[in-house]
Amino acid sequence: MSSVTKTLCLLAAGLGLAAAAQAGPAWQQLGGQGDRYFVLVDPAMAQDAATYRHAAASLCKPGRTCIVMYWHDRNAAASKMPLSAVQAAGLQAQYTRTPATGGERLLFRCRSGSQPGACLQ
Repeated sequence: MSSVTKTLCLLAAGLGLAAAAQAGPAWQQLGGQGDRYFVLVDPAMAQDAATYRHAAASLCKPGRTCIVMYWHDRNAAASKMPLSAVQAAGLQAQYTRTPATGGERLLFRCRSGSQPGACLQ
């Protein structure tokens, strides 16, 4: 194999690895309205809080109030306000940051046995 062929093979392999690393995002932005963002999370990542935090960190502008709303089902997801009854029922998590008070919260849909105030109602 010539050195040019080897170089091309290595370059192609490297490009393939880069493409694989970017394939299949854990979340996707569906829309935005002011400082509010609407996100679809891959259901396989539904229990991974880091996925939700990554989306918030990627979308929210530093030092600004921000709300990120998350769904797992594209058919129940919103891309703008106001939410329909189906969209509100399908909401799985919400991140809120309020710089004026230093508040930052990531709440998930309440499950049986959840403590009030520790989850989305």
